[in-house]
Amino acid sequence: MKRILQLAMLFAAGAILPACTNDVTEPTVVPDEAQAQPETRAFGDKSPIVVTYNECNDCDPRNVLNYKIGDDLFVDLEICFAANIHADAEGDPCLFLNDNVYHILSNVEKYIRPVQAAGTKVSLGLLPNHKGIGFSNLTPTQAKTLADIVAYAVNKYGFDGVDIDDEYAKYGTNGFPDYNTTSLSNFINELRAAMPAGKLITVFDYVKDTSMPRLSGIWIMRGTHISEQMLSERQTLPGCPQANGHRRQST
Repeated sequence: MKRILQLAMLFAAGAILPACTNDVTEPTVVPDEAQAQPETRAFGDKSPIVVTYNECNDCDPRNVLNYKIGDDLFVDLEICFAANIHADAEGDPCLFLNDNVYHILSNVEKYIRPVQAAGTKVSLGLLPNHKGIGFSNLTPTQAKTLADIVAYAVNKYGFDGVDIDDEYAKYGTNGFPDYNTTSLSNFINELRAAMPAGKLITVFDYVKDTSMPRLSGIWIMRGTHISEQMLSERQTLPGCPQANGHRRQST
C-alpha cells in the first residue's frame, strides 16, 4: 500500500492519508516534546567517519550492530535508504514510503532504536523516483513545503537527520522543469531552518547543483555505497515483503 507524508499530516500526527492534498498551504512543524529522543554518541574527532546506506527493501537496519572493531561499532552513521520524492495531483512534492520503508518506520522501536542506543546515528534517506520532480527543480515555495514535510518525518520517527541523494529524478519529464543550480541549496537552507538544531544533513556526491560547495553545515559524502560490501549477510525483515519497487505485494 502506498504511504505518503503530506501537509495534512503536520496537523494530524500519525495519520497516513491516501493522497497528497493542499488544504493547508503554510504548515508549521511543532516538535513533540513529550517524545523522548534517543541519545547517541557525538562524532568528535574520529576520522574517517564510516557511513553505510541500508537498502530497506530487503536489509534489516540492525545488521550494522554485527560489525565492530574491537569493542567499538564500525559504522558511525546508517542511512535508511530511502523515502522517495513524489508529486501530488497539483504537482507539489510529497514524501512517499513504499511498503518496506513504511514497515520499518512503523516499527522504529524494533528496527531503529537499538541501533541508536548502541551509539550509531541513523538518518532517513531521501531519493527522487523517476517522476520528473526532485530536489533540483523545486520552486522556493515547493522547497519550503518539502522541507516542512521532511522535518516532520524526522521528528515523528526520531531520526538523527536526513541524507539527500539526487539521483533518478528524470528532470525535464512528466511536465516538470529541468534541474537548476539553486533549488537544492534553497531546499537545504529551508530544511536546516525547519529541523531542530543538531540534526544531520548529508548529501551523497551525485548532485548536479554547483552551489553545493558553498553551503555550510552539511556533509558532502564521496565514495561507494559500502553497505553492499559490508552487509553481505542480509536478513529479511519478518513480516516485510520482498523488494518489488512500489507495487503492492500480494500476501
